[in-house]
Amino acid sequence: MKVKRFSHKDYTILHDGKDKIKREKCRFLFFICKKWNFEWGGNKIITGKINYVITPLENSLLITKERKNFNSFIQYVNHKARKQNFIVLEGEITK
Repeated sequence: MKVKRFSHKDYTILHDGKDKIKREKCRFLFFICKKWNFEWGGNKIITGKINYVITPLENSLLITKERKNFNSFIQYVNHKARKQNFIVLEGEITK
């Protein structure tokens, strides 16, 4: 399990295929924050056959089933977030 804190200037990078999924896995993310606005950035972007944009919500849980050609990243948290931040608890279960 990983614990990550995001605030102004933080982001993650979309993997370029080096970490290709060899088997299906279930990933969970628990967002811990008081209030978050879509315009501040920091959204979880999931790419694949269909693309999704998930905005961190107050104490919310996201569960995904990852397959081939599945990637994700956290968008850059911009200056509009000011001193706001959020924490993500992230883990996975593989078959």
